[in-house]
Parts: sequence; C-alpha cells; structure tokens
Amino acid sequence: MHELSATKSIIKTIIEECTKNKSRPEEIFIDVGELTTYKKASLVHYYDTLKKDDELLKDSRLLVKEIDTKIICNDCKKTGKIIDTTIMLCPVCNSGNIDIIEGKDLIIKKIKIY
Repeated sequence: MHELSATKSIIKTIIEECTKNKSRPEEIFIDVGELTTYKKASLVHYYDTLKKDDELLKDSRLLVKEIDTKIICNDCKKTGKIIDTTIMLCPVCNSGNIDIIEGKDLIIKKIKIY
C-alpha cells in the first residue's frame, strides 16, 4: 500500500509544477530503484486510478523505469550491479564495505508537457 502514498506525492508534485508553469502533462517519467520496494505495476495502477479525478492529469501517462542496485566498493574501488539485494556484497571482491550509488530512490526524471 505504500505505493498509494508515493503515487499521491508524485501527483502533488506534478500538479504543483504544471500549475506553476501553466502547462499540462502528457508523460511523466520516473525512476524507481529496486531497493525502494515500490512495484512498477502498482504505481501505474494507482496513477491511472487517481488521475481520473483530476482534469489536469486525466490524459497523461506515467512511465516507470526500474533501476537496478549499483554499488561502489570502498576496498577494490570497482563499481558494479548487485545481483542479490539480500546479500549486499561487492560483485568483484565480495567485500561488504560498499556504498550504494543507484537503486535506492524514487525520482521524477521528467515531465513531458503538451
């Protein structure tokens, strides 16, 4: 259910930006990191349901790109994609001394307007 509150927050931001710029959204592009646990299908479903109640949004589409988890290792200095997010180890040297550099955020990347 946390997708519902995330979708409401996305909608609020879109409405604020489009109202400020006197524009109508056509497509909204968001990146969803795999570590957020947000599900693409749920976000799109809630968006499609909630947009019907808003004249500004009713003809727009939400496009979701899923972002894999990417890390940088503080030991071997290599970057890589995490294969199994339940075991957060460097894919090169198996160190646990890592920093996550992608895959932990939900970001509105772009709002394409009419």
